[in-house]
Amino acid sequence: MKTLMKELVLYIHGKGGCAGESEHYKPLFPACEDVGLDYQTFTPWETGKEIRESVTKLNAEYDSITLIAKLCFPCDHTIITVPESPMFNASEAAVVTVHRLTLVKQAGRQYAEKGEIEASLLAEITSPMIPEDQYAAIVNSGV
Repeated sequence: MKTLMKELVLYIHGKGGCAGESEHYKPLFPACEDVGLDYQTFTPWETGKEIRESVTKLNAEYDSITLIAKLCFPCDHTIITVPESPMFNASEAAVVTVHRLTLVKQAGRQYAEKGEIEASLLAEITSPMIPEDQYAAIVNSGV
């Protein structure tokens, strides 16, 4: 019997925002728990430390964390990170990453234009690029 991964979507709001804004992302990640980080500090140095401490604690509790950071970057960009993102830097993985990157860009355009991503595209980009056991073997091979 396969154990299900415990997945989290962690939302970090920008200046003037609030943790409750994470509710907006729940429909995009229906299989994941959703947490909005409600940091209490005010300077970038203190906030960075608080975010790192929170992520370290959550990392011990979850198999996968997708980070969404709104208004923490210039030009009001929303940044979504992917646990498999190291694969995009490996030329050996191009056979799966080139197609996935095309789909992620398509999803970004849809989200920018409509505020949502079509269900079929969302299902495809949130599925593993390669089987989880194969990914774990690759990642852990240097251990």
